Amino acid sequence: MKAIALNEAQSRLDELFEDAQAGSPVLLVRGGEVAKLERVAPPEFGGDLGMLERMLLDAVEGPHPEWTPRDIEDIARRVREKRGE
Repeated sequence: MKAIALNEAQSRLDELFEDAQAGSPVLLVRGGEVAKLERVAPPEFGGDLGMLERMLLDAVEGPHPEWTPRDIEDIARRVREKRGE
């Protein structure tokens, strides 16, 4: 595990992401604050469509249920613009 100042990390995100994906967590430090960058494996649903449906519903009803369809479309539009679509 390595620690790196947040302002230095910004120019090295690809490298830090690869480190985390390889199993070597990275601590991002800003003043007295610390955040940990680590690999997260996607949850397994084992082909069970009922489980997949519950996972999708949890995601939809998760921390952003107050978003309106207009908010979601605005986000999607900005993503498409950034991709050049």
